[in-house]
Amino acid sequence: MTRPFFNKDRVSHFDTFEKHTEDALSQAKAGLQEGYPVDFQDMVGRFTLDSATEFLFGKNVDSLSAGLVYPKSSLPG
Repeated sequence: MTRPFFNKDRVSHFDTFEKHTEDALSQAKAGLQEGYPVDFQDMVGRFTLDSATEFLFGKNVDSLSAGLVYPKSSLPG
């Protein structure tokens, strides 16, 4: 079942990964500029989910569009 997904033509499509990398890093940069820490584990998990679903199924779940989660200890109040 997974064999067709890992042929040379599909693995060479790095534009999918680049798009999600740019999205994740721009959100992290925006949060850091506002003075918030970045929950790196959450960001990498969302990046992986979006990249993998687009790579394997041709459509991503767009989990990065929900914005990054800030650690609870960093929120005011």
